[in-house]
Amino acid sequence: MVPPLPGVQADVGTLAAYESTANVMTNWATALVPGLLQTYAYAIGFMTADGASAEDAEMRWIARLRRQQVLPKVDYTAFIHEAVLHTAFGGRAALAEQLSHLHDVGTRGIGVRVVRHQPHAALMHSWLLIEFPSSPPIVHVELQRSTVDLHDEETEAYLRLRGCSTASPFPPRKAAV
Repeated sequence: MVPPLPGVQADVGTLAAYESTANVMTNWATALVPGLLQTYAYAIGFMTADGASAEDAEMRWIARLRRQQVLPKVDYTAFIHEAVLHTAFGGRAALAEQLSHLHDVGTRGIGVRVVRHQPHAALMHSWLLIEFPSSPPIVHVELQRSTVDLHDEETEAYLRLRGCSTASPFPPRKAAV
């Protein structure tokens, strides 16, 4: 495993290792655009708002950009709560660029779904379900300054929640006239 970059938490390396061996990933995002789909300005805007120094934010961005390289190799779907699409980390221009990027990746075969404002058990917190070809799945949960990886029977509820039928494609399809 590659040692973590300065300013990057060690558990990011563990997450990157999981992601690099996954065949299916389902991401539920209730507060932020998932890291695997973030643009530079949005990511830096969030990290500095969260208290990271400019230098640490740059190192974290490099790590995030490296992690994003798995996307063409995995079946990835992000369920993003619609409130996330209105939160302008990095400013309005950064949010506009981020929304354009979500549209672009959606047209390249990466699943991006919007979860509307309504009660749903999957919205209790953000989580990433990581499935492997020949190992049991795990669920990765990010906390304020650490992470938790759930295994075995702890993943069963997330496996059930992954297929929320109340999510719409992003961007929304135009209505037929």
